[in-house]
Formats: sequence, C-alpha cells, structure tokens
Amino acid sequence: MNPNFAYLIKVRFYNLECKYYNTFISQSKCSYVDNSVVDNGRIIRADCIEITLTDIDFYFYLDSYNIERYEILESYNSVYDYLPKLFIEFVLEKYVNKTKFKNVPGKEIEYQKEKNKFNSLYGMSVTNMIRDDVIYDNITGWNEKELSNDEIIEKLNQEKKKCFLSFAYGVWCTAYARNNLLRNVIKLDDYAIYMDTDSIKLRKGYDKKVIDNYNNFVKKKIQYVSNKLKIPIEKFAPEDSKGVTRMLGLFDDDGHYDKFINQGAKKYAVEIDGKIKITVAGVPKEGAKELKRIEDFKDDLVFHFENTNKQLLFYIEDQKPINMVDYQGNELTITDKTGCGLFPCTYVLGKALEYSDLLTDNSSKRARYKEVI
Repeated sequence: MNPNFAYLIKVRFYNLECKYYNTFISQSKCSYVDNSVVDNGRIIRADCIEITLTDIDFYFYLDSYNIERYEILESYNSVYDYLPKLFIEFVLEKYVNKTKFKNVPGKEIEYQKEKNKFNSLYGMSVTNMIRDDVIYDNITGWNEKELSNDEIIEKLNQEKKKCFLSFAYGVWCTAYARNNLLRNVIKLDDYAIYMDTDSIKLRKGYDKKVIDNYNNFVKKKIQYVSNKLKIPIEKFAPEDSKGVTRMLGLFDDDGHYDKFINQGAKKYAVEIDGKIKITVAGVPKEGAKELKRIEDFKDDLVFHFENTNKQLLFYIEDQKPINMVDYQGNELTITDKTGCGLFPCTYVLGKALEYSDLLTDNSSKRARYKEVI
C-alpha cells in the first residue's frame, strides 16, 4: 500500500492467532467467522474471518496476529491530508473552552455546553444521513421501505452538495486513536489487565518509559502540526483553572488502585484507600453500596433499586383507557394508545458464558491475574 493514501479494504484472513495475552479483533465487526475462540468478544484465534478495515487497523492486525495468509477482497483509497484548518480550529476552540471551565464554581453550565459541543463534533461526522424511508398509514401502522441502489446513489449525490463533514473524519480519527492506544498495550502486554477506548489499567511493575516515550512522541507531533498549520501551540495545550497545561492526546496518570476486579467489558470494581467504586454499564455509580468488600463483586451479585435508583423503560403500544385520580381528587380518563413508564428494576452481575469457559480452559494458558469464576 502507498503510505500517502488512506485505504478502506475488505480482507479475508486465514488461520490467525493473537501473539499477545490481550486480544484485539472484535468478532462482532467481522462479516464472516469460522471456528473461532474469543475472549470477551475479541478473537484469540480463528480458521478464517472476513472484516472491513482501514489501512491503520490492517497494519496493526498484521503486527499483533500470526496470520497464515490473507486476501484483499475489495479496496478503496483516497489521498491523506489534514482536516480543513477551519474545522481543526473550531475543535480546538471547544477544547480550550471546555478545559477553561472545568471544575470552576459557577461555570458548570458553560462547561457542560462546551463539552457537549466538543463531543458532538465526532458524532456529527459519523451520523448516517441516508436511511430507509419510514412510512405510516392508518391500516398497517409503521413500516420501513428499503431504499433501492438508484435511490441511494441519488441521495449520495445530494449529500455531496450540502454536507460539511465526512464519515472519513470519524472513521480515521477513531482508527488512529485505537492504534495509538493498542500499540502501547502490546508493548505493556504482560502488565495490561484492562483497557477502554482511552485508557489502560496496568499492574505494578510496568515500564513507565513506554508511556513517557509515547507522550514525547505526541508532543513532537503537535509541535510539528502547530508550526505547519500556523495554529498557536496554546490551543493544543490550554491551561485549566489551576494553571495546569492539558495537552491533547497525552496519557495522564490517574493514580493507583489498591484492588481491581474485572468481570468483562464495562464491568469492574476498584478499591482506593478502603473506598470501593464500580463501573458497570447500566448501573449507576451509587450501586457500589451493594459491596461490603470488593470480593463481593462477582457473579450473581444483585444491584437493588434501593441502592442504584436504576429504572427500566417499559413501552406500551395498545393502552386501554385508564381512570386516573390525582392527589387533589381530580379524576381524568387517559385515552392515549401509546406511551412508556418508568419502573424500578434490579441488575444481576454476570460474565458472558464464553468468558467463563476461557477461565476454566487450562489449555488456554491465559490465567495471568488470579482469574476466578
């Protein structure tokens, strides 16, 4: 591949196996998978997979997996270049404002507004504006009408004339961010016990020079871009309310945990100075009240509504007329056919079956960090 071009490719990999304890190819992103073994949704090994990738992902997977051979089934390319300078400056303006207002008493609303604008720039770039038609009639109700190829092409041509963002912005920025994170993961593989989209949890003893070297690399890149595009370096590295410089793209040290337990993606608990905190998708932080000790964070732990205030949305499509009486005794007949209600609910912690199977599979040789069922 020409390094001056960005590529979008559909690839078929044969007989692949990850070189590292951490794994990287999401099975859910593959259009075809044959005879795979997965770790929490990520492929350890497989006889064959088909997946659509950017050139950034492709090179990373070649470096992180042993692959017998591969075939490129489809390929599309475009010339690499910087995003429009006007757009870059707008992104940096939102970042500067967000940093300036963060943790400043009386500026909570301003901070939230700038943060929302900053975050929405990515979301707007990956929003699909070409969708199937949704039609409603009184007989059949709601229906979707799938677009024909000619209609899709027509809408694409219309979109070219009015769009101001591109899917490529979001796709390649994400690919670069993922690559930057995972390149550090494989360098610290034996110490990386958990990773998210923008962080790595490392056990004691890791080589801090790896992180320092990466941060220095980022600083040099930003200095280069600042000079090339003639954008003041202060916009890439604004000061917060305490006068601390917050440069984009650097790894920060957010301290250490005394204990860490992980039950899968977005399911972990930490203990710091005797205080337990949790991160569980779908469970508010208040759910940590359920744990008397961090070892309680295991399968079948129930997060009760009383401790989480977690609520379930229940949708109603054919509601019967209901007579309602308010606290003042006023009576009203509700005739709405549709609606939704909020009901208190619990959450039961558990691991995916395939994850549990891995932990009991002695042949996998992956029990590295006191992993238990």
